[in-house]
Amino acid sequence: MSKRTHYDNLKISQNASLQEIKAAYRKLAKKHHPDRNNNSDESIRIMKILNSAYETLTDPLKRQKHDTWIKEESQMIKDTDEAIKYMLYLNEQARLAEWAMRPQTTAFEYFHEIFMEIWMIFIFAIGTSLLILHWIMDINNASIFFISGILGLIVAFKYFRINFYKQKKKAEQRIEIYNDLLPHMYNQIFMTKNYDPSKLQAILDSQ
Repeated sequence: MSKRTHYDNLKISQNASLQEIKAAYRKLAKKHHPDRNNNSDESIRIMKILNSAYETLTDPLKRQKHDTWIKEESQMIKDTDEAIKYMLYLNEQARLAEWAMRPQTTAFEYFHEIFMEIWMIFIFAIGTSLLILHWIMDINNASIFFISGILGLIVAFKYFRINFYKQKKKAEQRIEIYNDLLPHMYNQIFMTKNYDPSKLQAILDSQ
């Protein structure tokens, strides 16, 4: 634990016997006693710490209360650590989910798709207009309008269909990566305790 205990001050384990406590105290008191250190402020401070530790650990009731305090502090630290890990996991999960749902296209691809969609809408409109003209004019030499209109509609439909499945495939790939990374990220955070957020970002950037 982060806070020092009386066991730490006497440099003994928590299950030390009374004899071990006394021996440790005598050894440290002999080394840090003010009479041996020109009555320095530091030696006086250390002796107060050693005396407090000795008084607590040699009294069964005080030692029991101190052990209870250690247990409560350790549990609080553990709970805090788990809460921090959980918050980190939720944050990384949200970051991964946001990446999975975001279209993974470059600026060039984005503007190219915008241009192609506008162009296909234009072709679709022209094709529809030619079909309407063919129907209104209703003359034999207007068959070129009908054929051109049908071709325009086919080209536009074909593009939108291909683009739809292309985007669908990309989305499925991102969801698959999300499902693969999520349990791995959980193990890194909660089990191995050596999670590095930059590694996740490197994986996402490489996709």
